[in-house]
Amino acid sequence: MCQSDVKYLFPHQTSKHGIDIFRKFGFHSEQIASHISTHGNCIAASLPMLLFDYIEDNKINRGDLVLLFGTSAGLSIGCVALTY
Repeated sequence: MCQSDVKYLFPHQTSKHGIDIFRKFGFHSEQIASHISTHGNCIAASLPMLLFDYIEDNKINRGDLVLLFGTSAGLSIGCVALTY
């Protein structure tokens, strides 16, 4: 899997700065999904809400590869590669 294979990266919606940091890892702005400006940080519900919004808006199609990138307090990080 390469970054160019990823349709969208869904980062945990902690803050705009936290979301923008993924550009430093080589993701293009168009690949980084966000709804922080309209929903804010919804804690554990952030990723499912964001994924639902993108599915409802037909931004994701069957077969698209997306990454769900979650974080939590302390140093807890997890990432799931999902083919929709």
